[in-house]
Amino acid sequence: QICELRREPPPEAVRLVCDALFRLVQHDARAARELVAEGGVEALSATMGRHAQAAEVQQHAAAVLWRVAQLGGPHTARAVATRGGFDALEAVLRSFPEGSTAFEVALLATEVLEDHGLVDDDGADEPRYQGKAYARIMVKPEPRFGRAVIGR
Repeated sequence: QICELRREPPPEAVRLVCDALFRLVQHDARAARELVAEGGVEALSATMGRHAQAAEVQQHAAAVLWRVAQLGGPHTARAVATRGGFDALEAVLRSFPEGSTAFEVALLATEVLEDHGLVDDDGADEPRYQGKAYARIMVKPEPRFGRAVIGR
């Protein structure tokens, strides 16, 4: 299937190839790692760039990148982030409207990369903390007011 993507097929053929790739890696971490080793991330990213306005191509290719990053572990997630996958996903997020299927799948894939600590959301409203968690505890005596004497 990777060889087919390198031949620059039309969008409908790309969708079918991506669907087949997704089914191969869907439940098989080894298959996800093999796809990375065979240059699958680069081929998918290049295909997404060639068919930038084809929503179904973006949706299906992003789904493969998502599953590879999620299932294959840190190595495959890093490959998606550094071998063109993140750039392709980011282009989808910029080009397609929020709520579209292509946008949502690309967002899901980038969130997996964030979970692995490979990318950072620069526009995050929440501060990002790194390192060990700590707390500062201050112990003070409790004020005692109005003690009643028992038995009087």
